[in-house]
Amino acid sequence: MTAIDRTRDRASRALLTAFVVLAGLLPSLACRSGRPGEPADLILTNAAVATMDASRPRAEAVAVGKGRVLFVGSAGSVSRFRGGSTAVVDLGGKMVLPAFQDSHVHLVTGGVELGLCNLNGLRTKEEVVAAVKAYAAANPGLAWVTGGGWDLPLFPQANPRKEDLDALVPDRPAVLTAADGHSAWANSRALALAGVTKDTADPPGGRIERDPATGEPSGTLRESAAGLVEKHVPDLGPEDYIKGLRAGQEIAGRLGIAAIIEASASERILDAYAALDRAGGLSVRVLASLHVDTGQGVSEAGRLAKLREAYRGARLKATAAKIFVDGVMEPRTAALLEPYSDRPGDRGKPLLEPEAFNALATALDAAGFQVHVHAIGDRAIRMSLDAFEAAGRANGFRD
Repeated sequence: MTAIDRTRDRASRALLTAFVVLAGLLPSLACRSGRPGEPADLILTNAAVATMDASRPRAEAVAVGKGRVLFVGSAGSVSRFRGGSTAVVDLGGKMVLPAFQDSHVHLVTGGVELGLCNLNGLRTKEEVVAAVKAYAAANPGLAWVTGGGWDLPLFPQANPRKEDLDALVPDRPAVLTAADGHSAWANSRALALAGVTKDTADPPGGRIERDPATGEPSGTLRESAAGLVEKHVPDLGPEDYIKGLRAGQEIAGRLGIAAIIEASASERILDAYAALDRAGGLSVRVLASLHVDTGQGVSEAGRLAKLREAYRGARLKATAAKIFVDGVMEPRTAALLEPYSDRPGDRGKPLLEPEAFNALATALDAAGFQVHVHAIGDRAIRMSLDAFEAAGRANGFRD
């Protein structure tokens, strides 16, 4: 690593730490000075700084020290923060912004998926087919072919067929998750291993897509039905989750994302965040939204409260609770007020009934959780608003 590379590396790490400050807080820092004589770790000069301060929206220089913004202002005034070990970067007029917060991301599982059969961002069925074929050929020793990221609209009725996947992975089971996480594409070996046949009933909150002529599973599993196959996939170890988290936060760092809401956290995901946090390697601030098992009803509030206490760290807190109310539009699993135009009488089915939802939201709210909801269809959204109102009426409207 050259001296220039080392300077750039120090600069990027210091900048990532410093701009954890969110945009709403930056006006209190803009165009102010730190303590006299306090040397900066990093000075950015010749910059177009967006301060987020309406009274003085632009500045020329930023000084950062010990993870804090020490100064935002003119190029001439920033020089007094320069010390013997200060890294100085001339940005040549490039813009400096506060970091972003991503309010809905799956950083751990998304990072894990990057190391599997990664189908994210592919634009045609042909590209997906080529990627699966290449991954299977490159990894002949894997017992299962797993991964995902395929987009639903690339396949007729958002329903990829098992025969297509059989042709690509004929020698072992394969299951690939859709980009939205609400469907899975399985080959014949995976379905057989899981015992999924035309006689298998749809599980609660899920649907097995079937061939209209034979009634046999077609290869696509919706919502909880994906678990019929996925429970047979060999478990990943803790180190796999940590590796995925490192990959995810590396991308977050490059995109200027310094704080996230983890949109649905299991204990394995929480363990990965906590391990990296304890080791000082968690570069993003994480608010984890704990996955709610709606089948357990109001008793979930007590279980999640224990997790909230157990997973509290320097950059990790688990103060939200995630309820899934319905699915998504493309496979017709979203809950609607009126029937789907191509499915007379079918409005989709919510994953819990309104009375149970109201009670659960009320219990979680009373336990001090921020209630986080997946709701896509207009019926599910109405249910969510009703549940929030029920919680407020029972516990008081706090915000």
